[in-house]
Amino acid sequence: MASVLRWLNEKAETFSIVVPVWGFRVVVPTFDRLLYAWLHVMGAMGQESRSWLKKNVQTGMVCVDVGANIGLYSLEISRLAGPAGKVHSFEPDARLFRALQRNCERNQSGATVSVTEGAVADHSGLATLRRGLFNSGDNRLDESGGAGADVRLVRLDEAIEEQIDFIKIDVQGHEPGVLRGMAGILTRQVRPLLVRMEFWPHGLNEAGNDPRSFLEEMEKAGWKCRTTDGEIVSDKLIEKLSKSKKFVDLTLTHPCLSGDQEKQSVTS
Repeated sequence: MASVLRWLNEKAETFSIVVPVWGFRVVVPTFDRLLYAWLHVMGAMGQESRSWLKKNVQTGMVCVDVGANIGLYSLEISRLAGPAGKVHSFEPDARLFRALQRNCERNQSGATVSVTEGAVADHSGLATLRRGLFNSGDNRLDESGGAGADVRLVRLDEAIEEQIDFIKIDVQGHEPGVLRGMAGILTRQVRPLLVRMEFWPHGLNEAGNDPRSFLEEMEKAGWKCRTTDGEIVSDKLIEKLSKSKKFVDLTLTHPCLSGDQEKQSVTS
């Protein structure tokens, strides 16, 4: 059964399936991404995230999408940032990256989107990407050399030199590496930085990252961490999420070199 599903997903890309989502015409390269797209069409996925983006991404912003998948959120961010803005999108999976590239080329309606094939981490080099069999939104990095596809690792502070306003991160438990790999950005930023990030204790643990230690590390680095509802991430919340294997989205704000934390307002 698993081999049949893998074969079907590999063949899906040859059909050039296109789904109208949020006013975009989105190419889906696998059958699980077809389901993903239609769940967004029906409002079963993405409603809260899209509403939050509409409230917080402003015209002219320079934005980053880490773990861009097929590019649906990159396109939405591009539309919100407008022609005066810019979006940098990163995706390590070759099949998803091809769809990301095609979708950004065929849906140009806002900020310029530059796409990079690679996994964002705290060091440069190579790693293995293990693809999720039933869900290509659940691909995982593995630096132990296991079975999978070789992917390039990039640091954000080496890939992007300009000032950044907003970063979206969704990398299945490897968020600590992304944030550590942007240390250089924090030292040269002259305006506050806003991050929306998936916080998934189960995924963090599987990737070798302790959830509480990760939050403490971020707070020491100057980040203010809250849920998108403004809730402090308590030990009780972490325990609850760990038991249920569920996640919550966080907003992280950093004053950087501006020295003014009030300039970056976050609307829940």
